[in-house]
Amino acid sequence: MSFKFDMYLDDASAPHFAALATHMSSLAIPERGDGFICGQICGIDYARHQDSYHYLASFSLAASAVPAGHYRSVIIAAPGYELASGKAPRCAINHYGSFSGDYALHDWWEEQRRAQLDNVQLTGAHRASLLAVAKGEADIAAIDEVSFHLAAHAIPELAEALNIIDYTPARPGLPFLCAAPYGAQKDAIRDHLLAFTKTDAFTALSELLGLSQMDVIDDDAFAGLATIADRVDAKRLQDVTQQAP
Repeated sequence: MSFKFDMYLDDASAPHFAALATHMSSLAIPERGDGFICGQICGIDYARHQDSYHYLASFSLAASAVPAGHYRSVIIAAPGYELASGKAPRCAINHYGSFSGDYALHDWWEEQRRAQLDNVQLTGAHRASLLAVAKGEADIAAIDEVSFHLAAHAIPELAEALNIIDYTPARPGLPFLCAAPYGAQKDAIRDHLLAFTKTDAFTALSELLGLSQMDVIDDDAFAGLATIADRVDAKRLQDVTQQAP
């Protein structure tokens, strides 16, 4: 596979990501190695495997109070849940290892209560986490702001049934990358990627995802994601070890 861009797998956004793949394929670059040229991945995956890729750019959000090329997670709660109550919440996460849905939520809760979340259910997807909270099956969840914007567009009544109680700090946005063997072509690939922002397809994608632009940020910032994730994982391992017979 030469390109892998669609992180959201939504029917509404799929044609626009397909247009991005078509746009990128018009840049004549010979395939190397396993054939992967470029795509977008979760920031934590890049933070832990930076030697395998070259950073290109990140989405910038249109209406969010975060720096260009960054994003944050929305902390949503079920109607009636009160953060100030001090009650340990039931939390829904899309899957272990997701930065925006898992690590960001645990990091946020540690900042709030200096404690860990231990009542966790896996939902398999960001939107499924929203549904779990809306149905009262969980008290809180975290979802990246782009996915939340897309879900609100697709199912307005779902977003309206939830309470936004907080936001996480700004973090480096999901990175567009090219594979390590394409270092010599990195600048050309980046320029071609950024040129997509001048197309009608990007305009349509921006409306769906709540974007303003693509921007290039300092890729050293991604290391901070691994620091957070490693801390959460270490505490989980400690809990498992302490509970072992």
